[in-house]
Amino acid sequence: MIEGDIVFLPMIPLIIASIITVSFRGKISNYITSISSMISCALMLYVSYKVLILNQVIRSSIRIGPELPSIPLNFLSIRFLIDSLSGIFIFILGLVGFLASLYSISYMSRFYDKEHLGFYGFNYMVFLLSMYLTLTTRDLFWFIIFWEIMTLSSQFLVSFEKEKRRAVWAGYKYFTITKAGSEVLIIGILLLIIFYCGMNTDFLVLRYVMKPGKLLNNIIIALLFIGLAVKASLTPFHTWLPDAHPEAPSHVSALLSGVMIKVPIYMMFRLYYFFFRPSLLWGIIVSVMGIITVLIGAFYALIQEDSKRLLAYSSIENIGIIILGLGVSLSFLSINNISYNVLGAIALFASLYHVVNHAIYKSLLFMVAGSIYYRTGSRDLDVLGGLSKYMPLTALAAIIGILSITGIPPFNGFTSKWLLYSSTIGSGTPYVIMGILLLFTGGITIAVYIKFYTTIFTRPPKKPYTMEIKESPPTITLPLISLAILCILFGLFPIIPWYIIGDFIQRIYPLRSYIGIYPGLIIVPTISIAFPFLLLLVLASIIFPLLFAIYLGYRKSISITWASGILYKSSPMSVSSRSYYNVFRTIFSEVYSIGDTLYNIFILKTSSALRKLFEAIYYVIENPPYMIILFLLLILLNYIILWEGWYIID
Repeated sequence: MIEGDIVFLPMIPLIIASIITVSFRGKISNYITSISSMISCALMLYVSYKVLILNQVIRSSIRIGPELPSIPLNFLSIRFLIDSLSGIFIFILGLVGFLASLYSISYMSRFYDKEHLGFYGFNYMVFLLSMYLTLTTRDLFWFIIFWEIMTLSSQFLVSFEKEKRRAVWAGYKYFTITKAGSEVLIIGILLLIIFYCGMNTDFLVLRYVMKPGKLLNNIIIALLFIGLAVKASLTPFHTWLPDAHPEAPSHVSALLSGVMIKVPIYMMFRLYYFFFRPSLLWGIIVSVMGIITVLIGAFYALIQEDSKRLLAYSSIENIGIIILGLGVSLSFLSINNISYNVLGAIALFASLYHVVNHAIYKSLLFMVAGSIYYRTGSRDLDVLGGLSKYMPLTALAAIIGILSITGIPPFNGFTSKWLLYSSTIGSGTPYVIMGILLLFTGGITIAVYIKFYTTIFTRPPKKPYTMEIKESPPTITLPLISLAILCILFGLFPIIPWYIIGDFIQRIYPLRSYIGIYPGLIIVPTISIAFPFLLLLVLASIIFPLLFAIYLGYRKSISITWASGILYKSSPMSVSSRSYYNVFRTIFSEVYSIGDTLYNIFILKTSSALRKLFEAIYYVIENPPYMIILFLLLILLNYIILWEGWYIID
């Protein structure tokens, strides 16, 4: 086999099985979908191993028509490239996809007599395939084609339970908002290839083609960033995600949150580090959007009463953390100063490290919520409770995922957050404020997951369960345990994610020369304390207050209160989820009112204007004369810009 042909290996099982599975409706279709998807995702892991560990760059192409050398924009050739950047995202797609497909064997059995699983299987495999193709294509034209297929197939998965009106509405809302983002993205791509690339859409032609500082460049970059930000659910474009992710089957929610919203982040890295060089202006813009997204995600996760909706808002927060790291890296790497460059490279490492970490622990937590829903049929935090004694493995996996996402050492979430704290708070720049805000939201995240865990596993249920509650089947619990183990390994041994991420970091900046990364140790020059000592310090700060609280609880486990002369015994664990952190919501009522106002403006007021805009766009697209006129006007604008000397093509 030619080395470049391995890029096609993961595609083959998905393509073949997607054709076969539509002929079946129930169990057979589910098994075909799950097994073929697992095979394909295992092959994705193999491809990522070749790229990330063996440091290979895989190039290949497939021609679906005759060679047309006189036409730069050749739609008949699909070109593929897997480098160290796309390899990182293919790794998380293969990992989460494999475990999600294993999980689906039992989870989808709930729908054998309710839904057409052949339709689900077709869309599930097309979804996996389109994400893989989007990450591997090196052509802008085919990128947008695969991007749109990814949107369409995932929309059908979100609204899979078509008898539930809420699921259908969530799918519609998701599709319309992300389609609006796609239109903005397409406009930016058209301007890019017309004005800079001579209608050539190959990524190699785009490398550093745009220089920061020119008006046209910034307009194109803004259009591309907005289009990607909608899909990545950055604030204020995040409103589709809390509705869409909870309504999808839980393993699909894991893929949506763990992988799909990372695909636009992959393209942001490609945009800012390959298509043009880092700039301070865009570093500030990206990091500000990142920290706003962090705050919105954390604040709204705290007040949710649906387990999956809480996790969805938490995903928004973590996407903000990733984007904040990207923005900080852009700012510091654009400055001609070694100290700032090292900080920028650390922020870049933190951002990509968090991409991998979030894919692991958020997929784990969505699967935990699915395991609970599989046995109880409920996601309501006001109804659930006391499940730790019935579902001990699920409870164990949940607590590990929670310790990871809240950034408690020695779990993986701590290390990536610590690197970001080091690059911001240790910089002595205005980014210190963002680092402090990130620390503040870390406290909110802990509060969110105290609520998540206690309402589901430790608090007495609101009413006795009407069905038999026991641990979920092995095909559900095995992915949970596997992801929980990875949360521990990626935290204890940061050298493992360095093997995955390090090659790309080194290509941007030689960070390995400035920091120490060892099997159980990471040393960053901006801090004066090594990782193990910091670990002991943080653990001590957690363990001693915990032991003291346990001692006080032993001395006085039940609070005694007199009310109207009657002895009243209350257990704090009986508090409903609606009552958690009411004081917090009262104190920050202005923040929530601003968020609600923005939601009303963005969704309710803007929807009619967007609908009219889309109708006008589709009217132009469906009428060839108008398309020809529009194309000629763009060419004329190109010549005007060339004549006026607004930009120079190198």
